Amino acid sequence: HRMLPSTWAPKVLRAEGQAPRHWLTCHLKVLGVRVLQRDALTPAAQLLLPAAQQEAFEADIDLMTGRTHQIRAQLAFEGHPILGDQVYQNRTENNTHALSLSNRADSEQEGAHGAKDAAWEERGLLCLQAMSIRFAALPGSATDGGSHASGKERVFELDHAWWRAAPT
Repeated sequence: HRMLPSTWAPKVLRAEGQAPRHWLTCHLKVLGVRVLQRDALTPAAQLLLPAAQQEAFEADIDLMTGRTHQIRAQLAFEGHPILGDQVYQNRTENNTHALSLSNRADSEQEGAHGAKDAAWEERGLLCLQAMSIRFAALPGSATDGGSHASGKERVFELDHAWWRAAPT
């Protein structure tokens, strides 16, 4: 994908070869995708999932470039916006698997949300979380006395995503 250089969100994307050359290149690798059933989600994540939808998808992504909003914009462009993403969920031509709080229940009147819906929307919950982050050893870091004094790569990892219900 290519992204229009801009400080504003939402970011504008085009497919490679369909954007001017001055647009920024965005690359990411989808390493794996898992299906999560509704009951495998925390109550907070279940509130974000449309009522008629019984499953969500969880992806492992490796960023090759680190553009602002890159993951959010690219997934939405491909028709798979991130659960709870109020900025990108409806900004795609291929919006086949959008997960939108405003489209949650067929029985709700248009524009009317329950108190819980409004609270979650106000908080801006987004099902996007770095599960692992890796910092390469910097040249000279073994002698600079800083936090990377070991001169070794640093890795920080989480056990599970906040939207996954605790294992039983």
